[in-house]
Amino acid sequence: MILINTIISFLKNPINTTQDKSFTTFRNLVIQYIIYSFLILSIFRILNMIILDVCDTYTIVFNNRNPITNPYFNSCVILIIIAPLVEELTFRLGLKINRLNLAVSLSCNIILTLYFLKVLQLPFIYRFGSILILSIIFYAIINNRIVSFFKSKQNIYIYYNILVFALIHIPNYNYEQYSHYFFIPLLIFPQFMSGIFLSYARLRYGFVLALFLHMLHNLPIVIK
Repeated sequence: MILINTIISFLKNPINTTQDKSFTTFRNLVIQYIIYSFLILSIFRILNMIILDVCDTYTIVFNNRNPITNPYFNSCVILIIIAPLVEELTFRLGLKINRLNLAVSLSCNIILTLYFLKVLQLPFIYRFGSILILSIIFYAIINNRIVSFFKSKQNIYIYYNILVFALIHIPNYNYEQYSHYFFIPLLIFPQFMSGIFLSYARLRYGFVLALFLHMLHNLPIVIK
């Protein structure tokens, strides 16, 4: 109950989140995140079972998840290290607003969006290079006025990043008919709820802990 109240309070006013980086709270947060993830996945599975029983269209979409085609070792590196790092740089780093964080976060946001829209289908090393170049450009452009603007809209910026983090997981499934898109809110529900907790963790405990929790979250995907 305390965990739920904490998340609700965070959603009401994210910028009021106070920092706490002690080891005790670090350990407790890891335990809380495991419990939180279990609850969210349990809700997701219950909803799935109910809808799968009554809706054949949803069954088609749910069973049409894009498979992991990379070799096992490559999949482990991508899912446990690269994907969490890129996504945390994109959606969580910039939540603590300063010139450098904004430059890196906005650059990652642009390149990641272009990649998922299939506009920029480059190898990872070139995408990384593009992010680096854009970050340097943005760092030169961003001034105190821009930083102040983002700080004045910080809550909106946090909500935006939570939502877009969930939306980038839409391509996890194949949608063969227009009707399939109606199920997107349910299909990305786990990522949306995970994004809320990771944003809270980043603001209260720092970027490294949020990254660690994200890696921990992806671990079962490569184990099963």
